[in-house]
Amino acid sequence: MYQSNRYSVPLGTYEKNKEVFIEVTDEKRVIREETNGDVIANHPISMEKGKLIQDTQHVRDRSKGISAFIALVSEEFDNKAIAADFLEKIHQNYPRYIRD
Repeated sequence: MYQSNRYSVPLGTYEKNKEVFIEVTDEKRVIREETNGDVIANHPISMEKGKLIQDTQHVRDRSKGISAFIALVSEEFDNKAIAADFLEKIHQNYPRYIRD
């Protein structure tokens, strides 16, 4: 929490009671593990209070491949083969949208 807002960090990097360093610039907040260490996250500054400032990339599990996601989702349909084919076409034509 920073100035009444919560800022996300990538999945798997959060540890309870872990101290991080926040660098504040005119436009963003930069979260680092150490004072001059690797950047964990960048977020735009929010003038609102009590908000969750979240990067959608932080909640995605990157350890699972897209093929696994397509297989998992297609299992929810009656015609699994058609669903898998449709999802593959979405992946080919709109690669940015496949995880959303």
